[in-house]
Amino acid sequence: MQLNEMSRIAGRQRYSSPVMQERRRRILAEARALLAEAGEPGFNIRELSRRAGVSSRTLYHAFGGRDGILGHAIAEHIEALREEWAANPLGGDIDSILAEYDTVAVEIERNSAYNRMLVALFFSVNPIRPALESIRSLPADRFGRWLDATPKRALLPRLDRERAIDRYVNGELSTYRYWASNRIALAALADELRINFLSNLLSITVGPLRTDIVRRYARLCAKHGRTENRHAI
Repeated sequence: MQLNEMSRIAGRQRYSSPVMQERRRRILAEARALLAEAGEPGFNIRELSRRAGVSSRTLYHAFGGRDGILGHAIAEHIEALREEWAANPLGGDIDSILAEYDTVAVEIERNSAYNRMLVALFFSVNPIRPALESIRSLPADRFGRWLDATPKRALLPRLDRERAIDRYVNGELSTYRYWASNRIALAALADELRINFLSNLLSITVGPLRTDIVRRYARLCAKHGRTENRHAI
């Protein structure tokens, strides 16, 4: 075996050892705490290195740099939420998803500062792609569950699944952006998320299901004194 190949193997073993795995967990815990306190603009390798008690070189070896650390820290946060919510299995029918937004609103309130930071990071002029993918994954999974649970006869023929998911996710993240900029009150956030969900369903459903969605959508709009989107209906 050549020397450079032996070095690569030794490096992989070193950074996958139990000691290094524990160190990685500590680094990510400190990274999440630093993100919550300072936001993405205030997140820097030197401070993280000090707080985690490791060298900057260790951080780069373990995660490949600042963007890698941010991406892993945010992915860990999202996965923790996914595991917490999995304690109560999430359904894919309309009623289950509409109820789910109450859980989302509770999380937004519980970690308000952190979630404002995630919104700012998502809409940053210099986005970090791994972080974007993690942030998008929860709403994308939600809409995917609904699509999987819905009979094909109730959907538009030749529906572009990925485009429909992207449209929904973009609407949900824009709703969070309005909340983060204080244009939507926290008390109204769950219903605004429901309105976004139903308005997206209106554009891809047919028949009796669409008629039911129209009624639900109209009731929510009336509840909040909003003019219905006649184009969507």
